[in-house]
Amino acid sequence: MPASARPAIARRTRQMALPALLVMGVAAISIVLFGSTARAQGTGSAQPAAPATTVPAGTHNHALGNTGGTSYQDTELGTGSASGRQLYVQACASCHGTDAQGSARAPTLVGLGSAAVDFWIITGRMPLEVPSQQAMRKNPIFSTTQAKEIAQYVASLQVPGYVGSVPQGPSIPGPIDLSQANLAHGGELFRLNCSTCHSLTANGGALSYGAYAPSLVPDTPLEIAEAIRTGPGNMPRFSIAQLSSQDEADIIKYVKYITHPQDRGGFNLGHVGPTTEGFIGIVVGVGLLMLAAFWIGDRA
Repeated sequence: MPASARPAIARRTRQMALPALLVMGVAAISIVLFGSTARAQGTGSAQPAAPATTVPAGTHNHALGNTGGTSYQDTELGTGSASGRQLYVQACASCHGTDAQGSARAPTLVGLGSAAVDFWIITGRMPLEVPSQQAMRKNPIFSTTQAKEIAQYVASLQVPGYVGSVPQGPSIPGPIDLSQANLAHGGELFRLNCSTCHSLTANGGALSYGAYAPSLVPDTPLEIAEAIRTGPGNMPRFSIAQLSSQDEADIIKYVKYITHPQDRGGFNLGHVGPTTEGFIGIVVGVGLLMLAAFWIGDRA
């Protein structure tokens, strides 16, 4: 190579280095940013739902009847009123009262049903540090078995002076079978009943007066089923007449599908859609055009 040509080559290299670094830097930051967001959403206690799966959730659909708060029989836990009461008194009685009748700090739990109590405990929303704030999902302090013991104990309580058994809310669901669930129908039901608050991607959204609908990404099928039937927080409660058991399974299957999609190669880009894809396309495409323009100009 002639010595006279070396300065020109070095000059062209320096001219092309800046736009090349700029393009690569922006593209790398975009991919890492959007890609890591989706990967972070996939972490949590929930596992991706297979097309056909059965999630064991205990067998708690029996009627408790009027047990007087002394004992109950459960097919999974056996007689658990004593341990359930002990755990309740330690963690819940300070706000809800020793007999779950409620207080100035928290409402009554009698008649709420075991599913509602179980949902609040296994998602870590209870015990609540600040009763005036919306409960946030966090790591639960009780195991799944302990949560069910507390829930079944609360469901066994009666109102003093009440004749007969107190009508109970929904019980903890039994096994949730998604093998026959209809994904397309679940999507229709989710968009109609759930997406207004939880967003189309089930990542949650803001509500009025500072409240918010939480993300459904970490929720298990059992937790989603309990939420549908009990309506925790600002969520409406859906009865069997409104959403059948099949509808419930369809919604759960769709939620697990959109929150844990199967990315078959390439970067997921946060699953935002054409916005992210267009941004990456413009950055990379315009950057390549800039490099080509510099190269053609130098040759000319």
